[in-house]
Amino acid sequence: RANPPSALQRSAPTTTSGATASAALWSFVVIADIQYCDCPEATNYHGTETRDYRGTLEQVRCAAAYWSSLPSLQFIAQLGALIDGQNAGTYGAGVANGVQSDVAFQRVAEALSACAAPVYHAIGNHELYNYDWAGLRERLNVPSRGWRVSADDDDHCCFAARPVEGWTVLTLNAYEVSILQERSLPGYRAAAALLREYNPNASGDEDAEPIPQGVDFFDNLVGVKRRYVPFNGGLGERQLRWL
Repeated sequence: RANPPSALQRSAPTTTSGATASAALWSFVVIADIQYCDCPEATNYHGTETRDYRGTLEQVRCAAAYWSSLPSLQFIAQLGALIDGQNAGTYGAGVANGVQSDVAFQRVAEALSACAAPVYHAIGNHELYNYDWAGLRERLNVPSRGWRVSADDDDHCCFAARPVEGWTVLTLNAYEVSILQERSLPGYRAAAALLREYNPNASGDEDAEPIPQGVDFFDNLVGVKRRYVPFNGGLGERQLRWL
């Protein structure tokens, strides 16, 4: 988000010896944390950087235009937070703007579509602030664009793809175990149990939501235990067996 369009410069691939390679066998590009929202700039939680939510749309357009010039490009890896959680209308600027999820998604989708390469989508917490699993599959599985987030409902957003002969790309769902989903799903129950076990700031009542309002979930957490907060997620045993 912080890099200007002029920073999107092509560099020649190099071999391990440092020599310039004549041509890549194949390539892919990565983009993450677009977090587009039609709202004013704001700082992060610590006040150390400014987030230009509207400006990210132009960044995607510049990136897509550049990617279209890459002859060996096989796919785009979109690693999550396609649109910002404020579009859901529940916090930040979204409280005043109302629900803007579909409008924001369509704008980013059109910007990405300027590059004809297929897009393999990973799931981030901001996706789950805006949509449930069914809503994500509906919007991120678009065969005509080559977009993919899951093969079918049973795969729950993990899949394998083969961009060229001899290579397999695996995409996992880092939020299968997460409370950012319906409470009836096994992944929610597993995540809630982990929060209650490792985060003393979460609710201790198994019948209650493990996310009390106005709580600092990092309070008194140190080291690796700081991973046990409501906006994180996990793979789960089923995906690990599949992997």
